[in-house]
Amino acid sequence: MNTSQSSLCLNQFSWEEWDNQMIAVLYRCDRRFVVQRYIERVLANSSQWQRLAKSSFPSIEPIGRTYKMMEHEVKLMHKIFSWHLNGTLSFSIIGELDQLLDWEDLLDFIERAQIASKNNKRNQSKTINSPSIVPTIPVGTSVLTKKIVEKNPIADNLQAKKNDLAPIKMNKKVLQPQRSFDENTLSSSSNNWIQINNICIPYINKSQQSRLLPYQVLVDCDLLNEKEQSFLFHFTTKASSVDIENFERIISTSSSIDFTLDSDLMLIDLYHLIFGMSKVLYVKLLNNQRDVNKSYKTVLAQRGGTALVHSRSVPFITVGKRDCMLLESLSTILQPTTKNMSSLRRHSLLARSHEIDYLRLVEFYQRTYQQDDSKNLNQQQQLLVNIDKIQKYVDENDIIIDMSLAQYQQIEFQRLKNQIEINQNEIQRNAKQTQL
Repeated sequence: MNTSQSSLCLNQFSWEEWDNQMIAVLYRCDRRFVVQRYIERVLANSSQWQRLAKSSFPSIEPIGRTYKMMEHEVKLMHKIFSWHLNGTLSFSIIGELDQLLDWEDLLDFIERAQIASKNNKRNQSKTINSPSIVPTIPVGTSVLTKKIVEKNPIADNLQAKKNDLAPIKMNKKVLQPQRSFDENTLSSSSNNWIQINNICIPYINKSQQSRLLPYQVLVDCDLLNEKEQSFLFHFTTKASSVDIENFERIISTSSSIDFTLDSDLMLIDLYHLIFGMSKVLYVKLLNNQRDVNKSYKTVLAQRGGTALVHSRSVPFITVGKRDCMLLESLSTILQPTTKNMSSLRRHSLLARSHEIDYLRLVEFYQRTYQQDDSKNLNQQQQLLVNIDKIQKYVDENDIIIDMSLAQYQQIEFQRLKNQIEINQNEIQRNAKQTQL
């Protein structure tokens, strides 16, 4: 293709229709392409697509290739969102994250899915997709041909040049519960699930205080707005083959959630996620997926933060006009007498479940990163005591309201923002020195 022909294709797109869904298709001269993450969201509105995803996707040959997006294609998609779609479908297209599918390859894939769906009506998959996750288009080596290239397909993909405009070959990550792994290399267990607002998502441990999440799943679940996506992408890291195996092991134990991870998986630390957002999130480590709190919005509606009690940080919650703490959290800090404890109990309130959950959330944000539910299994034993009542048994400056949870979240957000600015300034200085 010569330069004049290539320039004619810039910023060219057309509209295609499938099952009453209008799809923006980008042109590269005589070939048409579509952004994978964009079309997954559009087709998620199609009941036919949802049925095909559940019945056929796991059993048919995936799309063989993806293509890197060019800078002008990223800008074009943003213009389509703002001008042609009037902001009705708007999320950040990120060149390093998003990829293109050949339109003809996608149509062939849909045709295979429709044929498989008709043949498998009597024996449809029992897998239930999470309602928070849009169906992912399988991309990579066919399950049928995977055994031929079994040597080390993941390592081969990781050696692909990032700036190469040729198609990127990707291997579909097939969940294999029966596959044996070296237990010494695994950093996670089968119950490594976390609830973030209304999303249930797996995580892996890299260290005692580091929990890594699949960034793409967070994006697909609409947890992040456009600014948050662009901001948090600075803190993502590339998953290793061992990381992906760990995730697969966790996912394979789930009876209700099914999604596919590819070899270009990006990870983000939980710390960067919760403090890189514009607001406080509901976060809860789950012993199992049945522990999901469907009333998380009630928890987020509470107000509170931390107070310093003898210079130690203790969560508090505002109940009406009173700032209250769990009486149990004071027993080891104040070491009150039996008489004082009896008096405080008489002035205490019975803590409700959403109030206990909020205090846990405050503690979690304080980077404790531990949730010991054994303390609060019997909620009848959990009592809230007014801070004003505690003041009677301590010196005047022994209890000080420190800051609200929202304030703490914003302080940590500013630290991350400053970190990005420092890194960018350093990159610019190094670039200038190289030019000299």
